[in-house]
Amino acid sequence: MSRLLSLTALAWRTLLQHPLQTFLSTLGLVIGVASLVAILSLADGLEEFAREQISSTTDLQSMYVDAREYEMVDGVAIRRDSAVVFGDAEVAALVAHLGPDVRGGLRQSRSVLVEQDTLRTAARLHVAQPLIWELAEVELAAGRSLTAEDSNAVVVSAPLAERLGGAEAALGQRFSVGGQEAEIVGVRDEETPAVYGAWALAAPEASTLVLHVAQAENVSETTDRVRAWLDEQFPQGAEGFTIATDEMRTEQLAKGMLIFKLVMGFITGISVVVGGVGVMNVLLMTVTERTQEIGIRKATGARRRDIVAQFLAEAVMVSAAGSAVGLLAGLGIVFTAVPIIRSLADDMPFRAGFSLGSLLVVAAVAVLVGLVFGTYPAWRASRLSPVEAIRRD
Repeated sequence: MSRLLSLTALAWRTLLQHPLQTFLSTLGLVIGVASLVAILSLADGLEEFAREQISSTTDLQSMYVDAREYEMVDGVAIRRDSAVVFGDAEVAALVAHLGPDVRGGLRQSRSVLVEQDTLRTAARLHVAQPLIWELAEVELAAGRSLTAEDSNAVVVSAPLAERLGGAEAALGQRFSVGGQEAEIVGVRDEETPAVYGAWALAAPEASTLVLHVAQAENVSETTDRVRAWLDEQFPQGAEGFTIATDEMRTEQLAKGMLIFKLVMGFITGISVVVGGVGVMNVLLMTVTERTQEIGIRKATGARRRDIVAQFLAEAVMVSAAGSAVGLLAGLGIVFTAVPIIRSLADDMPFRAGFSLGSLLVVAAVAVLVGLVFGTYPAWRASRLSPVEAIRRD
């Protein structure tokens, strides 16, 4: 321990004696580490924000079963001749098979024509059975949500309500949705033209079977049981269906963000490597300048490993200093960037994330860059002959 402390102190004194060289050798490393810290912190914040959005808009206790309408043949998507269309019978049979802790319902989405007097526009129609609307938690600008007693009642989005005179004025109005008469009972606060209706407005086409499990920890087991039931009930088996859960979406998000961070980390890692090359070049110049000093040390008993240890210590110190400054610079970039991102995104509640893993990466970079790029200068210094080193000008 005392040897390590003495090496560190010697390396620090040497670096302070050559401030300009130390600054130039760390400049590239500072830029690389600052970029790495900024990207990792912003990416962590983006992942956290996305997870919060998924948690607030999805239900981890639900799963969604869809019949595959297409199959891949030699890389070409071919429409199936007879895709399964779920109905009340299939829902009842599956729920009975799964037990009392599971409830089920159907939902369907399609594009329709919305008409009323002079109004004629396209919108996305989302219809569902009562269970789905019971589970949905949405913010309404006016009116009420759909209930099990509703048949031709609908909730419209804000853009449609504006074309009907505003949120309050739209309540109670009737119009044609996909050729069927419907009455507006609520207005949803969202940006896209959409209509949400009771199951009476459904069309005889493919629907999504939604299953709600009482306990979120049982979703995985229930998914396996659903696959087994599909294998028993349909000729194409479970392979003819897709089963998705919101937990899967969260996992897909995590994988996507990991790939993003790896790619961006690799790109910014190039800057760190360039900084490491700068450290090596400056250390090589230092070896040349301090040739006589090295010769005197070897002549007075210093071994090769002592010279190697000294220059490696200096390399690690330079890298650590550059990484520390880069860390502070990266944090400064993040704190500057977050308010800008919020202002450009309409005050979106985005914040940076500072994980322990990111800080450990920075610490590892400091040590690795110093060791990797300091090895050759240290080896070269240790190979100098004491006699020739002392005689050299």
